[in-house]
Amino acid sequence: GRERPAPHETPPLLDELAEHRVRLESVRALNARQQRLVWLQAFGLTYDEMAGETETTSRTVERQLERARRKLARAAA
Repeated sequence: GRERPAPHETPPLLDELAEHRVRLESVRALNARQQRLVWLQAFGLTYDEMAGETETTSRTVERQLERARRKLARAAA
């Protein structure tokens, strides 16, 4: 059968869900432009494809994603 966690342990699924919630809240703290680029990247678009979708340049996409990564890293620290 399935092992149950000891009463004092948090089940792994709940820990994972809590971690995902924190990540989502961190993404919500980004500005709308950065949020959109983070989601587009998560869906597998290239920088060029994201630039086309957002009517910007690949360089702008790169800079905005780098800023978003720094903000997310600070939030996770």
